[in-house]
Amino acid sequence: MSTNLSGPWKGRFDYDKGGKPVAFELQLVDVAGVLSGQITEPNTIAGAKGDMLMAAIEGGHDGAAIRFVKYYSGLDQGDDPVYEGQLNATGTRASGRWSFPTLPGWGGRFVLIRAVKARVRRRISVAVTVER
Repeated sequence: MSTNLSGPWKGRFDYDKGGKPVAFELQLVDVAGVLSGQITEPNTIAGAKGDMLMAAIEGGHDGAAIRFVKYYSGLDQGDDPVYEGQLNATGTRASGRWSFPTLPGWGGRFVLIRAVKARVRRRISVAVTVER
């Protein structure tokens, strides 16, 4: 699959241990399969400051496989979540699992959906002169 994944994405992750799913937005940059980007999500981490959290991602995709690590800005948890999943055939959706490599039992599922860019329609007024 040679689909370029750059652009805006919307996502959601949940916890195997329960609780509400967390929605997030991802601005993704794909350079020849190497992924980087920025995630914005509501703060659901105890002890973190502010209403929103920012995180950088680094990873890649090869064929239908996608993998990236999420690094929260200004927050040291001692470990960083790893996301591993599969892309659909059109490169518009990915789903899989996330986990902390050194914290067994902490993880869950995630889904990413490419954000659709709205088409802008413009009305054009045309003045017409009719001669009789």
